[in-house]
Amino acid sequence: MRGAVYKGGKTTFLGAIHISDAGIWFPAANSSDAPGGPGLGPRCIAAHSVNFINTLDPNRAAGAGQNASAVFWPKWNTPSVNGSTSLLTFSDPEVANITAESFRVAAIKFLYEVLLEEAGNSSA
Repeated sequence: MRGAVYKGGKTTFLGAIHISDAGIWFPAANSSDAPGGPGLGPRCIAAHSVNFINTLDPNRAAGAGQNASAVFWPKWNTPSVNGSTSLLTFSDPEVANITAESFRVAAIKFLYEVLLEEAGNSSA
């Protein structure tokens, strides 16, 4: 399993708009990897999609040299530098990088506490 988060497509009043990430998964035919730099824009993400469809691994192309991507997308449970799980993160402008999934640690801890509390109450 691999994880991804899209931090782009936000507006002041609406926040993140539904389907605002469509451009990174389905780039226009004439798009390039700019402005994120070589291999980090929509073509990179499209390559990950095609690779996954063909090989079940977004980092491995079906044929030699086909759809190579400059960003290695690790499995979700691969520890990052700080020990958290890893996410492929998309930002505005179109830049992809690997970040730690640490932005929701407090919320998940809270859910675990609620779950444990409910489990304790149901056994009484």
